[in-house]
Amino acid sequence: MAFAAIPGLVSKDDLVKANGRIQASYSTARILGPLLAGLLILLVPLPALLLIDGSSFLISAGSLVLVRTSFNTAPVEKKATTSIRHDILEGLQYVLRQPVLRSITLLLLFINFIIPTAGAQLVLFAKEWLHASDSQVGFLYASGSIGTVLFSLVANQLRKRCPIGTFLLGTI
Repeated sequence: MAFAAIPGLVSKDDLVKANGRIQASYSTARILGPLLAGLLILLVPLPALLLIDGSSFLISAGSLVLVRTSFNTAPVEKKATTSIRHDILEGLQYVLRQPVLRSITLLLLFINFIIPTAGAQLVLFAKEWLHASDSQVGFLYASGSIGTVLFSLVANQLRKRCPIGTFLLGTI
């Protein structure tokens, strides 16, 4: 993901600002995407939309081919060949020994099970109970990212005014 490349592109002092900006652009896309999808469903036949969607992936892949910058920070050392089972166990042991990584992993495990299920139920709820149209469901999804965009734009200023613990607790 693009987020992993940020520390190699900006100074340490600008890292929070850069992360805020990339999060703002990501969230803006999460707002505009469903809005545009809701509008296009009203105006364009579904087969044409699928063709547009497929073409967007080709354009994205072509754009990645044009990137000439290496984001590797250090040369990769060759290590002894091991089995996939050994590598998985080694990784799990490392994560379980690190309290912060263990907590983050458990939180993300929980989130990755809950969020997709909640998203699917949101569509069902909107369509069946609220009798929302496809475009209204698109607007519903878009509205969920507006707060994220606004928060990410002011993240750097909030970090300077609030203790880091308060700031991190507020992001949950």
